[in-house]
Amino acid sequence: FYWTGTTHANMQVNGKYAVYISFGEALGWMEMPPNSGNFQLLDVHGAGAQRSDPKSGDPGDWPYGHGPQGDVIRIYNYVRCVRDAGSTDIEENDDQNTPDKFGLIENYPNPFNPTTTIRFSLETHGDVSLQIYDITGRLVETVVNGTIRGEHEVVWDASGYPSGVYLIRLSHGDRTHTRKMLLLK
Repeated sequence: FYWTGTTHANMQVNGKYAVYISFGEALGWMEMPPNSGNFQLLDVHGAGAQRSDPKSGDPGDWPYGHGPQGDVIRIYNYVRCVRDAGSTDIEENDDQNTPDKFGLIENYPNPFNPTTTIRFSLETHGDVSLQIYDITGRLVETVVNGTIRGEHEVVWDASGYPSGVYLIRLSHGDRTHTRKMLLLK
């Protein structure tokens, strides 16, 4: 889900909502049957749906969504630059003058279903963490947490997770490297 720069034009909320686009399922809580108190989470709008959310707040304040289709309130959507920087890698606190090899190597396959091999390199011996996050930024799984060195491969089995974009984050000291991967079921 990616925010647009557009405020939702609704006079009742005075610019407090922003527009976003769902690249994947556009979920909502539907009461089935009506007035039963039995809510089911369904893809009520489909991929490519234009939605709107409050610009700030706690998604937990809307346990069964908002509006007639119970649209799931996310608030913590991503922002994507309009111009392509040429890479999907994100390197943080990475001193380019450091001679050691550090980072994630392209995982394969990508897109994947349900397993992918994640390769990474760490020339300096030290504490390493390799974690998987979902698109909302929530930690899904810690795949590696230990003291290692060299090039490594780990297979991540996402059988129990829904389709979508996931982030792989490799951390060592104050250095991190993040890549995207896509689970398609």
